Amino acid sequence: MNGTQDLSEYAVEHPQEDSSEPAAMQSLVRAAIGQLPDTYKKIMLLREVDRLPYDQIAVQTGLPVGTVKSRVNRGRALLHKKLHSIRDQLTP
Repeated sequence: MNGTQDLSEYAVEHPQEDSSEPAAMQSLVRAAIGQLPDTYKKIMLLREVDRLPYDQIAVQTGLPVGTVKSRVNRGRALLHKKLHSIRDQLTP
């Protein structure tokens, strides 16, 4: 994993790398998404878990594509902070 790729992207893009780690990582990512404010939660699930394109998320949520992109960006930033906080707590 390179320094610019956050943990949520890694978990979604590498689901079969190790039989135990990806499942644990995906659980952490889903739990962290579940802790996001409602404004970002559904959009992040649609984008990061369901891997829907922005235009389909816009249709499903009734939001403009620009708003969807903005919320995904802000949601990723919040998710990144949450995952790093979890990682720091787990790392001795």
